[in-house]
Amino acid sequence: MFERAKTWYNRLTSCRFCRYAKAALSWLWNLRFLPDSARRWVFGTGTRALQIVNIGFLLVWAWVFGVNGFGSLPLWTGLTRLPRWFVVLMLLLLALLSAWSMWSSSPRSHAVGVGALRITPLIWLLLATSFWVRHTPAAQVVAYVFGIWSLAVWLVGEHLQDMLRDERQAAQTAGKKAS
Repeated sequence: MFERAKTWYNRLTSCRFCRYAKAALSWLWNLRFLPDSARRWVFGTGTRALQIVNIGFLLVWAWVFGVNGFGSLPLWTGLTRLPRWFVVLMLLLLALLSAWSMWSSSPRSHAVGVGALRITPLIWLLLATSFWVRHTPAAQVVAYVFGIWSLAVWLVGEHLQDMLRDERQAAQTAGKKAS
């Protein structure tokens, strides 16, 4: 079974069209078409601003769930089975970990921030689908907003992952030069 998967993977990675498609998507995804100053702003200041807004959203939703419970939100029934204190604690913990990753510049804090930013988009996507099940226009607009927000937070996590990888490579290169 693994041999078939390995063969399929090798075919995909050696395919010339696949390599060109991957390079084109990387060019588009990493905004290579923008000037360097604009890319630095988007991936520097813009990322930090999105992290701050994400922390604010996490704190607001923790407060909403803490005060009102799940209320009349048409949430997924599995979420309503969780204790309210657990959901509030999880949101507060994610906000705290995201804030720590912004404040500190250590590789460990970046790794924790990447982990928090991998879980947070799933929460926003869950909220988007919970609003989507209502068939009112206002609720569906909120669902679209949370869906787009989920994508934006995921991209911030991907950017932090790239920064963490670059820091590790720089540390390995410095270690090899020192030897």
